[in-house]
Amino acid sequence: MYLHATLIPEVGHGPMLTQTLTELTAATEGPDMRLVAALATMSGVPGEIVHVWKLTDANALVSMQERAREHPAHQATLDRLGEDLAFERQRLVVDAGYAPELTLSADGHDARYFQARLTVGYGHADRIGELVAGLREVLEPTVGWRLMAAYRTVIGDHDELIDLWEIPAGEPFEEALAQAAEVPEFAEVAAQLPRYLVAEDTRLMRPTAYCPTIA
Repeated sequence: MYLHATLIPEVGHGPMLTQTLTELTAATEGPDMRLVAALATMSGVPGEIVHVWKLTDANALVSMQERAREHPAHQATLDRLGEDLAFERQRLVVDAGYAPELTLSADGHDARYFQARLTVGYGHADRIGELVAGLREVLEPTVGWRLMAAYRTVIGDHDELIDLWEIPAGEPFEEALAQAAEVPEFAEVAAQLPRYLVAEDTRLMRPTAYCPTIA
């Protein structure tokens, strides 16, 4: 099980939020809860950060919150977050079944990622998974995109899917998609997606300074 958290800073508070999250991550990690990705958006909301935590189970999150409340600096930390954080959205997710377990690139700060958050028509998550797997068969050998992980929400928006792709840093995003679109199999699969998708929210991302592959 995983916790997927989206954090948006107050305007102008991005660097302060990053510093606070760096300290909180070090204090929060333990054998039952480990940060596996910390990515900052390059497109979309300025300063937005996405965390992916691997949990032993849902109780790990509850236990962490209970431990935090007992810490003498807990209220001070909440005060700092209150000044810097405008919005946080958390989802408990599990592997969706059509991607490997998350492994970030070893390219450090040069790594680039693409997150696609898919709002799925009711009952169509499995079909979307099949279609994304079909896109993967073209994108990985043709343009070098790598599907790093795929998650399905269990507590949050019903049947929401979150795909994380590693993309070549030096290749323009639009050109890669245009190249893939020339492959008949890709075009055929992509044409089916609108039948099952309600909405899609996408982000280009890069590792934060405290991302596990960087720190």
